[in-house]
Amino acid sequence: MSEGMLAAIAGVAAVVVTLAQWFFSLRAASRQRDVEMTQWGQEVIDVMTEIETACFPLSPETTYRPGEIEKLSQRACQSAS
Repeated sequence: MSEGMLAAIAGVAAVVVTLAQWFFSLRAASRQRDVEMTQWGQEVIDVMTEIETACFPLSPETTYRPGEIEKLSQRACQSAS
């Protein structure tokens, strides 16, 4: 093989490796986004469950003090962003 042919093969190999790395980094970023969205969704479900319990207690003994309601409100605002 000539030097020109080897250089062309090396160039094509470098492009293939670069494209593979780009593809895998996109997939990793997508997975990370999915993990973050799942965590956020679980957080929102937890806050909404607490809010529902505060508004419609399952038993008369379930009561929230004003400080607890304030903390719940802050968590709801944080989950929304």
